Amino acid sequence: MPTDELVWSTVKSAYPDFGGTVDRGRTGKRVASGLASGASAGLTGAQLGTGTSALVVGGAVAAGAAVSATGVGLVAAAAALTVGSIVVNATSMVKSIAHFENLREIQAHYEANECPCKCRSTDGSMAHDHSVIGGHILPYIIQQKTDKAVKKGIGAVGLGMLTTLYTMGRAAYKSLASTKGVKRNFYAHVLARHLITHDCTLAEAIVAELLSWSEMEILKGKDSDVVGAAIADKMKSV
Repeated sequence: MPTDELVWSTVKSAYPDFGGTVDRGRTGKRVASGLASGASAGLTGAQLGTGTSALVVGGAVAAGAAVSATGVGLVAAAAALTVGSIVVNATSMVKSIAHFENLREIQAHYEANECPCKCRSTDGSMAHDHSVIGGHILPYIIQQKTDKAVKKGIGAVGLGMLTTLYTMGRAAYKSLASTKGVKRNFYAHVLARHLITHDCTLAEAIVAELLSWSEMEILKGKDSDVVGAAIADKMKSV
């Protein structure tokens, strides 16, 4: 479904808003991710320019170690950074694989026509959202989680810098092409508006898998711009 066919507008929820917020430290995670990506790029440049190991220098910076003439502090700091990175990537890989498996199960229920849906809105423009979610958005999310698991798997064997450079290059290309996040945010908006205007087990299951059941219930009472932003953040492949 072409993204330019959607008239982007805020949709009001058909459910009451009982309060509550959904954040889960996303702001901090985005800042940390950006710093890590920037650091990796800078460290790679240092490695190419000086022949010094980027991991060694990066480890020293991250650990706050003093760069001594003997390099003992650098080696220790680099080892700590490397082990920490491997653990973080391995943990994320396991979570992404679990999401992939659960989303595939949701897809199987949809394909077996086991996802009842009842509309709470009179807006006819959203009549086809259910089939779009099942046929396009859910497969897209599954692919995103697959890509993330692969990237984190590469990082888990100590090659995280490769995926960092790839991710940064891809993001730069999409920014120049003005396509960065377009499809993901579009799909998140469609999923969001369907969640808040329908009694739909498909939308509920997908959002609950991406976040949690309690957070999904909170989001059902919010408008589509709030819900879409929360969903889009969890649909990333990084």
